[in-house]
Amino acid sequence: MIVLALETTGDTCGVALASCTSAGMNLIELREVFGSNVHDARIAELTQGVLSGGNVLIEDVDLVAVSAGPGSFTGTRIGVSFAKGLTLSGRPQLMLVDTARALAGAAHEIAIAAGRRGVMVVIPSHQDMVYTDSYVLADTGDLVRSPFDSPRLQRISEIEEHCCDERVLVCGPGAGACTPSPISGLTRLSARFIAREACRHPVFDNPLTAEPLYRQEFKGRY
Repeated sequence: MIVLALETTGDTCGVALASCTSAGMNLIELREVFGSNVHDARIAELTQGVLSGGNVLIEDVDLVAVSAGPGSFTGTRIGVSFAKGLTLSGRPQLMLVDTARALAGAAHEIAIAAGRRGVMVVIPSHQDMVYTDSYVLADTGDLVRSPFDSPRLQRISEIEEHCCDERVLVCGPGAGACTPSPISGLTRLSARFIAREACRHPVFDNPLTAEPLYRQEFKGRY
């Protein structure tokens, strides 16, 4: 399966092209730029770049996976709208990917190697507010959403205790606000995280009815 993955929910505007095999994800092309207010102007250019670089036509792509939030309201809508436009004909198919889940998935193997028992994703919102999502390592080694700590919007001061818990790996673009030594590769959003999640757990969405994964209380920034 060939996946075109899009990330526009934060300061990263990125597109990845990957193939999914029984062994996992094989990254073919990745192009990303960083900064505010660049997504609308750059997303089509980056998409064409990865397709050309991978010698792939959009007709050859099986799945367009898009980071669907939580995150910037404007950036998220740009990515989801662009993905829906590419998939309205039914080929490729569409998948909305939970941004926090993709970040946690990217941190999964590192958490195991570091002997951590869980992963907490922190995504900036507005002022001193952050969106958090917590996951725990099950006995099977799988990463599952914590049954005791549902996704929520919180003040940074409210999560300081969790950030200092050495059993938890903190990741996401808001990690630096609550832990002094975040892992640099896990503090930026990336289209390759979206591609990885799509390869691991492919689910198809209807482009006519699909909507960004907004949380009712969540207010993003752009």
